[in-house]
Amino acid sequence: MLVLSRRRGEEIAIGGGIVVRVVNLRRNCVELGITAPAEVPIDRMELALRKQQWQATVRKRVDDDESKSVAEWLPNARTLRDVATDELARLGGSIAECDLDERQVRLRGLVPWQEEIESKDKLQAGVALAATGEEIRVFPYTLRRVCVNGAIRAHASQARIIRRADPADSEAAENVTAQVREAIRECTLPDVLARAVKELRQTKGVPIAPRFLLSEFLSRGGISHAQAAPRILRALDHGRDRSAFGLIQAITAVARDEKAPRLKWKLEELGGDVPALLRAIHGNNRDQRRPAVPRRSSQSLSDYCVKHR
Repeated sequence: MLVLSRRRGEEIAIGGGIVVRVVNLRRNCVELGITAPAEVPIDRMELALRKQQWQATVRKRVDDDESKSVAEWLPNARTLRDVATDELARLGGSIAECDLDERQVRLRGLVPWQEEIESKDKLQAGVALAATGEEIRVFPYTLRRVCVNGAIRAHASQARIIRRADPADSEAAENVTAQVREAIRECTLPDVLARAVKELRQTKGVPIAPRFLLSEFLSRGGISHAQAAPRILRALDHGRDRSAFGLIQAITAVARDEKAPRLKWKLEELGGDVPALLRAIHGNNRDQRRPAVPRRSSQSLSDYCVKHR
C-alpha cells in the first residue's frame, strides 16, 4: 500500500485520467473530490461490497438455471460417460481421463493399438468426447506415450458433432446414443491412427515462425493469448525444436499440465489441428521452404480445419 501525505487543495494522479483532490479536512474526516472517466465506477467501499455480493447472487442464480437446462438434454452427462466406458471396453480400451458433473462431461479414452512415429516414440489411438450443451463432440484422440501429451484431431474426417435430444423424446435419445457409439468406433479405427502418425511425421523439420503462427492459431481457437502464449513459447524454447513438430509438442505439453478442463480441451484441439492449419497456410505460400506465416482471416479454428480436411 502506498501512503501519501496531502494538504487541502493538493491532488494525486492515479493514472487512466483519474485524479483525487483533497477538498476539505475535518477533525476525523477528509472530503475528497475525484475526477475520472465516465466508464470508471467510483463507490464507497461498503457500497462496492454490497454490489459484489449482489452480483455473486445473480451469477449463482444464472448458473443454477443453466445447469438445470443443460442437465435436461439427453443423453445426460453420466449416460454419455457410461456409453463411452462400455464402447471402449468392447474395443479393449478404457477411459483415461474424465471431467464430469451434472452439467457437462469431457473425457478421453484410449484403445490398445499403437504406432511408432519414429524409433521408441509411439502414438496411441483414442477418442475424445465432450458434451457441454446441446451438442456432443466426438473426435479422434492420440496420446504420445513418450511424454504423455494428448491431442484432439477435430479436423479429421471421422470427427462428429451430434445434437442431443429433447428430454420429451426418448426415441430420439436412443438414436443419439447409437450415433455416439458409432462415432467412438470410427474415431478409434487403426486407419485414423495411421493418418495421425503420417501427419506428425510430415511436420518434422518444417520451419515455422512460431510467434506469428501461435498468435494466429490462438486467435482462431478462441484462446487468450496472454493466458497461453508465454507458456507455449517457454515450452518451445525448452524443447529446442523450432519446427512445426516442436510447436505441436509445446502446445500439447502445456495442455497436459493445464488444470482448467475447458482450456485443456481447447489446447489439445489446437495441438491436434496444427497440421491442418499448416497445410492451409502452405497452400497460400508459393515457397514451402520458407517459415509458414498465416494470412489474417476472420474464420474460426473449427471452420478453418473443416475446410482443409
